[in-house]
Amino acid sequence: MTNNKRVLVVSNNCFSPSNSNGRTLGNLFYGWPKENLAQFCVIAQDPAWDVCDNYYCLEDRTMLAAFKHCKKAVGRKLQVPSETIEHNAKPIDTQRRNIGKKTLPKMMLRELVWAFNRWKSNDFEKWVDNFNPDVVVLQFGDSSFMIDIALYIAQSRSIPLVVYNTEGYYFFEKYWYSHSSTDGFLFPFFKYEYHKRVKRLMDYACHSVYLNDELKEDYDNAFNKQSTVIYNSSSMQIGNPPKFIDGKTIISYLGGLGHGRDLAIIDVGDILTNIDENIHIDVYGPADRDVSKRLFNAKGVEYHGKVSYDKVIDIINESDILFHVEPISEDYDHLKYGFSGKIADSLMSGKCFVLYAPKELACSKYIIENGCGWFAEDKEDLRDVLLRVFNDKQERNQILEKANQIAKANHSFQRNAEKFQDILISACSHF
Repeated sequence: MTNNKRVLVVSNNCFSPSNSNGRTLGNLFYGWPKENLAQFCVIAQDPAWDVCDNYYCLEDRTMLAAFKHCKKAVGRKLQVPSETIEHNAKPIDTQRRNIGKKTLPKMMLRELVWAFNRWKSNDFEKWVDNFNPDVVVLQFGDSSFMIDIALYIAQSRSIPLVVYNTEGYYFFEKYWYSHSSTDGFLFPFFKYEYHKRVKRLMDYACHSVYLNDELKEDYDNAFNKQSTVIYNSSSMQIGNPPKFIDGKTIISYLGGLGHGRDLAIIDVGDILTNIDENIHIDVYGPADRDVSKRLFNAKGVEYHGKVSYDKVIDIINESDILFHVEPISEDYDHLKYGFSGKIADSLMSGKCFVLYAPKELACSKYIIENGCGWFAEDKEDLRDVLLRVFNDKQERNQILEKANQIAKANHSFQRNAEKFQDILISACSHF
């Protein structure tokens, strides 16, 4: 098969080397000709010009202004000539614009603003028509209006639509971000509208691609549509094996610190200092003031703040043990389908990977069932796991070999890109 079909991607975030969603989506188009790829997005943060050079960005603030003044919204076309890319030039402002903290009232107001279809301008139609897509790909999220846009493009031009889904919002029984006293009253209305859009989407879509088996199973049970699992991809090469030099073992966590993950990391630091007071975990990721304060004051934790993805790769290569954590609590429904992109990088790196999380999560089931890392669900388990990682060389070698096999089978960005692109080409051929 040849990738000569023209693909229009609809997503919240643009393709980006510095954003996890943008990077995950961009990996799926590895090797796809740029002239056959365009993207509609809401947030243009550090666009990946090596993946795509035809972006149409319509920000929330632009939509709000159009709504206030009862006029059509005109997006920004982010197109950079090839000669400027060679000099890493970015002549177009690509600062991130967002709606801030995602409270439910704010999200419902956002949906209302977009529901008036101010985005459906002559400028937008001309951009789509000039590109003349053969297929639409929707990166499925929590915004109903993104579904409306993707469906409009596909249905008005009678072309196929493929869904790429990494989240289980459809199945959540309460609002998944910040909570307030109004959520109990407002959420049923938000959920009703969201469910209505999702059903309409799934009725039209010809194929769905899911991030893990848990997502696929639940959506298949709900909609019984053709689907495939494609895990997060990694372009990492296997680095130096873990060294485990006494007193110099490097243990790292890289990733988000919200939803109580900082408390799980504090557990890790506490166990490490109980095993050996000279060992600590280095933590990298964005955090608010309260989380930062807790991490700075925790035993066995060294907090370094946020770092670039290039630096993340360097840290992974220098580490002996890589951790991923999820909050250890009974309220984990909003994390059930979670599968961090750092898991793919960790398994591909050749380092020891330890997951500390509730066993009911998709990422936990994946690690346990495949035997490609160490897993603990409470502090007692965690201490035992860490002692085994430090002292049982035979088990380390067995698990590292299994991790290598799983990484090559499920997380190769080249293999996953080929699999995804075959789905797109097949969708065009059979629509």
